[in-house]
Amino acid sequence: MGRKQRIKEARRQERERAEAERRAQRRKAQQQVLVGAAGLVVVAVLGVVFALRGGESTRSATPTAALAGRKMPIEGRRHVSEGMRVVYRSSPPTSGDH
Repeated sequence: MGRKQRIKEARRQERERAEAERRAQRRKAQQQVLVGAAGLVVVAVLGVVFALRGGESTRSATPTAALAGRKMPIEGRRHVSEGMRVVYRSSPPTSGDH
């Protein structure tokens, strides 16, 4: 192979290497965009789910939580002197002087 042919072949190989590097960079940029978009979708879905649930905790969303408890009358909310004994009508106390 002559000198001109070796130079021509080296230039061709350099062009191919540069093109392969550009393709790799483009592929990496596309992957980063896809990962970012997937992350945004996950955050958006979680936001919608949380908004539709009204921010309730997992425990209050259980079927038995809807059946638990009962409405208690308000028994007051005044402060009493320290050491004064207070009798509550429910246990645990739901309201009342304290």
